[in-house]
Amino acid sequence: MVLILMLTVFCRKLLDVREFHLIPFRSYWYVWEGGRFLVQVCMNVLAFVPIGLLLGCAFGRMEWGKVLAVGGGFSLLIEVLQFAFKRGFVEFDDVFHNVLGCAIGFGVYVGVRWLMRQISPIAGGRSE
Repeated sequence: MVLILMLTVFCRKLLDVREFHLIPFRSYWYVWEGGRFLVQVCMNVLAFVPIGLLLGCAFGRMEWGKVLAVGGGFSLLIEVLQFAFKRGFVEFDDVFHNVLGCAIGFGVYVGVRWLMRQISPIAGGRSE
């Protein structure tokens, strides 16, 4: 989380103005028009996959709602800091994609945990 804060807030170039874009899914119009926003969208999702995965590993049976709240809260913190320090644009899409990444990471954790439970009785039942 500290690494993400450093990359998204403190290591960014200082902007001249504070700017925000709260129109939902605005970045998809730029992707559709051939802009480089597809890379930004993917990076926003991928950056938060480890957070969802780590939340699952750290807290085990955490509920989906809590995972999404933590991911969304951390993403909102980043957006507020970017606005306060003039280090990026505040965008609805960033928060959405960060929460999506967090959900994917937690989904991977849940899937692996389920798979391990399915394999465990089979492996444990053999006595050779």
